[in-house]
Amino acid sequence: MWIVATALPVIASTFNSLEQVEWVGTAYIVPMTALQPIYGKLADIFGRKCTIVVSIVVFLIGSGFAGSAPNMVMLCAMRAVQGIGAAGISPLVMITIGDLVPLRERAKYQSLVGLCWATGSICGPLIGGVLSEKASWRWIFYINIPIGILAMSILAVCLPATYQSNEHEQELMKSWQEKWLRIDFIGAMLFIATVSCFLLATQWGGTQYSWTSPIILGLYGGCVLLAILTILLSRDTSENRNSNTTMTMTTNNIKRKREPILPLHLFKIRDQVMTYIMALTFCMAMFMNVYYLPIYFQVANGDTPLIAGIELLPFLVPVDLISILSGYLVATTGHYRMMFWFGNALIAIGGGLESTLLAGTQHLQQVFYLMITGAGVGFCIQKYPSVVSSFAKLYMLPLKPMQRPVTAAISLVSFFGHFGFASGIAIGGAIFKNMLIYYLRSMMELTEEQIQYAQQTPEFLDTLEPHLRQIASQAYAMALDWIFVGVAICGSVGFIASLCLSPKKILRDNDDDNNNNGGGENSM
Repeated sequence: MWIVATALPVIASTFNSLEQVEWVGTAYIVPMTALQPIYGKLADIFGRKCTIVVSIVVFLIGSGFAGSAPNMVMLCAMRAVQGIGAAGISPLVMITIGDLVPLRERAKYQSLVGLCWATGSICGPLIGGVLSEKASWRWIFYINIPIGILAMSILAVCLPATYQSNEHEQELMKSWQEKWLRIDFIGAMLFIATVSCFLLATQWGGTQYSWTSPIILGLYGGCVLLAILTILLSRDTSENRNSNTTMTMTTNNIKRKREPILPLHLFKIRDQVMTYIMALTFCMAMFMNVYYLPIYFQVANGDTPLIAGIELLPFLVPVDLISILSGYLVATTGHYRMMFWFGNALIAIGGGLESTLLAGTQHLQQVFYLMITGAGVGFCIQKYPSVVSSFAKLYMLPLKPMQRPVTAAISLVSFFGHFGFASGIAIGGAIFKNMLIYYLRSMMELTEEQIQYAQQTPEFLDTLEPHLRQIASQAYAMALDWIFVGVAICGSVGFIASLCLSPKKILRDNDDDNNNNGGGENSM
């Protein structure tokens, strides 16, 4: 995702589609978000190894065709295929770590995953800038193919075929039909439709259609209705499942109830809900920052894609360092609340400071603001899976270990995080387009045709006289500042949610047997 962010202005210029550029990200994030609960079920039924290898294959197919896309529609379609594959890769990494590593120690290994993410996040914008400037943005997608083949080969050889579900159940469910019948496909389709309605309404509102148009109101209304249907279906499936917890076996048949995509019982736990809220707002803030900062650098500051990638380093380096250090601290002490307090507070402060950036802002000032936001991201990133896993065990100790919904908890926090990604791009795009139109109309005397051209491609600036170009650059910067206000709001909401967490420590695995109070040690 990071490697694509730097190339967005170049891609927009290639296809003359700046107003659609957020779909390059949204088309990837929507299926990646909506399909994650399904992949969690597939991993339980068919095994982690098989599921993650298939996911990588799908991702690589999408990468190859995205690189050869002749237009924006084809590019977005292939980004969607990439998202279908990535939907399995992202949560299964954390779920597999949960299979192989004791609970308290997971933060260390997730810190190593964070290091890999951090390395990619640093190298991605730089590589994206180099490829966009020196070769072609298409190589941003082609480069995934050899890397993916190497990763898939290592997984095929080294990763054991682990399962989270009970071995006895696996032995009973031998046929593919019995396995597929466990999945609530209707609930999954409702999930996808709900997310799609929300994002379409958010992106079209105020640009293609007015906010009060029947299409926008209908999409938001459909989103609410579909969300209600999803919840009702999940509740009905859960009740049916609970009323028949044993399997009725005959000679040739095993009757099982479908398992809900949304495990609603997890939403009865306050700490789980607060963590989901934090994951949502955190990912919204992080992705709005990373996705739109390169546009700010290139359009408002006049940087090349390569320089824009370098300009991201003050944000990304603190993410890397603090992510690793805080992960080891959580693994050693079990304390996590203070990490969320510091992280969300710094995101709120950093977003507020970034909202004051204008065209021509001093470089040192810009670096300082980005470092504050990056430090906040570093405190929070890669902490949520360990925390929700601990909560799933802590509040369900009466259940046997294999019956505790740890996989579902991790899949849900991953879902909310990636829904935050998608929402951040869509909301950020809507804010940017609407505010850009407002500032261009108020600061310059432009025709409607020129305003439409300004939304389509950053090359609009090159058509202006120098003094007009400076005014237009300021309009772009001021429009982008409102996205950073959104970052500050997300950090503030996350901070409030972090204050509502219970003072618990992350459990050790042997805490299951030692007490039923969930390792009720107070935590800071």
